[in-house]
Amino acid sequence: MNIAAPEIDQRHKDNRTSMREVVFVSLVFAGMGAITWAIRGTAGWGGMDGTLVPGLTWGLLWWYVCWRKGIDARGIPLWLGLGITLGGELGYGQYVSWLRGEFSVGDEILPISQWLSLTWFGICGIGWAAPGGIALGWALAGRKSLGVWLARLVVPLGFAFLTRIAIQTWPWLFFPKWDLGLYVAELNATGAAETSTDSQGTMLAIWFFCASLCVVVCVLTAKVRLPQWIARGILISAVGIVSLLLLPVAQWLFFPNDELGMFAGPLGGHLSRTVYTNSQNMIVVGWWLGALLVAALNRDRQTLLAGLVIGAGFGVGFPLSALWCLGYQYDPGLVDWWKMWELQSGFNLGLLYVAVLYWAVAEVEKKGVKISGIERSTYQKWCETTAAATGVALIVHVLSRDYFLSMGIFLAILYVVPMMLTACYKEAVGDRQRGVSFVYSVFLLLFIMAWGASEREGILLGLYDPQAVDQYAWPTARKIIFAPVGIVIVAAGLFQTWRAIFYPPIGRPSSAAAPLISARLVDLMTFTGVVGAISIWPAKIGACYAIVLCLVLFAFNRLNLMNNRLTTDAAVKSC
Repeated sequence: MNIAAPEIDQRHKDNRTSMREVVFVSLVFAGMGAITWAIRGTAGWGGMDGTLVPGLTWGLLWWYVCWRKGIDARGIPLWLGLGITLGGELGYGQYVSWLRGEFSVGDEILPISQWLSLTWFGICGIGWAAPGGIALGWALAGRKSLGVWLARLVVPLGFAFLTRIAIQTWPWLFFPKWDLGLYVAELNATGAAETSTDSQGTMLAIWFFCASLCVVVCVLTAKVRLPQWIARGILISAVGIVSLLLLPVAQWLFFPNDELGMFAGPLGGHLSRTVYTNSQNMIVVGWWLGALLVAALNRDRQTLLAGLVIGAGFGVGFPLSALWCLGYQYDPGLVDWWKMWELQSGFNLGLLYVAVLYWAVAEVEKKGVKISGIERSTYQKWCETTAAATGVALIVHVLSRDYFLSMGIFLAILYVVPMMLTACYKEAVGDRQRGVSFVYSVFLLLFIMAWGASEREGILLGLYDPQAVDQYAWPTARKIIFAPVGIVIVAAGLFQTWRAIFYPPIGRPSSAAAPLISARLVDLMTFTGVVGAISIWPAKIGACYAIVLCLVLFAFNRLNLMNNRLTTDAAVKSC
């Protein structure tokens, strides 16, 4: 994020940020987050691709607020959206029954503490939001050295990888009654490996390798004296050892009621899901702690704050929103309590992004960072471009590999090729790449929303029965519904990408374009509301969607009135 229009930025600094503005921005972020998070959990979208919808929506709103303040934030939307989409891989469904005090074991129901359910909802909440918070922090922090990026990649993955290896190498420490041969690897969702005589030696070798990489990272990231170097090595080793020992020491925390021996025999659906989900959620939390550790060692305030506020904040907000599911015990037919939970979750997470947004804006205004005209060397340019393109392509591949692989490859190409073309230029490379990323964010959001909505649209039109299609099935009628919309979105995206490459800057309009840009965002909000209505029709919860959308439009209009009044007052003074 950089200052693109110093006069506009100075105008906003002189008038300071009012509480009214914060309230209106919060309502817009929270309201759109509520609707898009509920869309994410609807048939038509998977876990990761559905999470792109709220993530990219927040990213575009982030860009708009910054643009009205004279700040260029075109690089934020894509990484904000792709970061949080990684959390869509995590599960939490069985925790809902735990919240009712029920733990399923075959045909039996055992009692379980509701507090334990809330604890795991909190852990899952961190897992959902933490990757997005860390990715946002990395984007806010700007360029970093190779050593810093090595630390960012190696240390968090090292902690996550060691936890995974520990589960596979010492399964008897993690799963009760392992010595009786009750766990069948084919049925165990963690894929626990069979032990061998040299497994401990393999584990030690991997630990030594990861520890060595941590030491190398410490040397590369900063020039420090020997005592500080030793302190960093001890700190990293201590956190790694704690991560390794957490599961075996707190066995009761990870696998409720294990002391009753109900894990005997082949794992049932609920038990296998518990083993898989608990392990997966904790691995992501371990990765998050590793990322925060790297940020702390490098004094990376952006990543540290964004990771803590968004990750830990949603660790509180997610279990609180899950309390809506208790409504099933009192009046199951009153409303779709699950959707109420999703609406509340998106609302809570949207507020966390607003908190980080205003902190980031204050940091940019305080430092007065302007867009630099200094170009990178050819080597730097191609390395950074290749890394960014590869990162986006990998995430798009991961979110599409199980459901629409060929389309995912196509979507990745639409980003990789333009990014490589921008690197062929000698001037304004960064401006072109930020424009390409911004256009791709808008394109990807519209494409994914239309893609998922086509499932329910065909059912409403009576073209096929619900049994004939789900979010991963594409009968001919669904292809016919999606094709015209998809072609228009792709064509518009290619045209705007072409403009971003050859006629920069895209996404940095003048302040005179504010009415048009505001109208476009209202169009996006309206389209989102239509997609939400289609996805849940004819459920009664649609009334909540309508109320939230009206609240969002009200707040957005009031926000624009404030910005327009500020512009008008400045024009009058200049005369």
